[in-house]
Amino acid sequence: MDLPGRTIKTGARRTVVDLGPEVGAVVKVFHARGGFRDAARARAEARAAEALAGAGVATPALIGVEEVSGAPALRFRRVDGARSLGDALAEAGGARGRRRAIARAAAELLLGMAGAGATHPDLHPGNVLLDAQDRAWIIDVRGARVGRSQRAWRRSVAALCGAVRERHGRAASLAAARLGRAVPGLDLGRLADEARAARREACARRVRVWTRDSAATRVDPGGVVRVRDGVIAPREGDEVARLALPRAAARGAWATLVRAHLHALPAAVPVALHPDGVEYAAPPGARVAAPPGDDALAALLEDRGLAAAGPALLDGDGRALIGPASDLVAAGAGRAGGRR
Repeated sequence: MDLPGRTIKTGARRTVVDLGPEVGAVVKVFHARGGFRDAARARAEARAAEALAGAGVATPALIGVEEVSGAPALRFRRVDGARSLGDALAEAGGARGRRRAIARAAAELLLGMAGAGATHPDLHPGNVLLDAQDRAWIIDVRGARVGRSQRAWRRSVAALCGAVRERHGRAASLAAARLGRAVPGLDLGRLADEARAARREACARRVRVWTRDSAATRVDPGGVVRVRDGVIAPREGDEVARLALPRAAARGAWATLVRAHLHALPAAVPVALHPDGVEYAAPPGARVAAPPGDDALAALLEDRGLAAAGPALLDGDGRALIGPASDLVAAGAGRAGGRR
């Protein structure tokens, strides 16, 4: 792909390249295998971007539609100093002032969306950018709409708050409180319940992305799915192990490890999915044990509306981890409820 610049994101379907401050643009190239729907996807995202911008929603301005190496592409105005909402919150750490500023920016974006009746089909911290002045912008807007009801808008809010609260709970609470003061009739208790449900559904859906060529994983010629470098920060001292399983059981174990990671739960780290097993990373000496009475893990699961069935892993200090033999189910469901 002949594009000078820094690759922000790449996968089997799309590549995003920052052309730098001198050019002032970012190019998104659509190149799915076969490619027969790429042009339609590009046109749909272009229409959504123009509709959102026309309604006053903060989204990078569409400069134009073009081709790159024969593939359809969209050129957007570059957001200076851009970093994702998730990265900004991680950088802020425990700094209360920064968390408040970031939560305020996210709330202002959501309020702008409320005023336009705007919705986003997959609003998560990676699809919200903060610029150098801490203004928030939404990206990856194919499927976004304007002129929708408050109920439809609230689903987008719930999706974002659900994703933020699991890793940065205080920031989600601050943003929700600001929305509660500004949006008449917004029930924050109901929004919190909807956020948990939306997050469970989003994580269950997203497992599919981790079984094919994507920004998260790549597929080797032999059919082995491997997590791309840099997607999950390795834990110091972890050792990689492999558990042999039949194909269906291997995919189930992989789904459990991926969902645990997405839900920010203590867990073995997914490394690779093989046709006959899974590779994972865990602390040295981790052993399989019956579901232990670990209050810390139980509290995290309860907060997410989940329960763990089946054997867990215990690290050397006796702390419980979700492992490849565990099964994550909706709270109140047994193993018969299936991996959901």
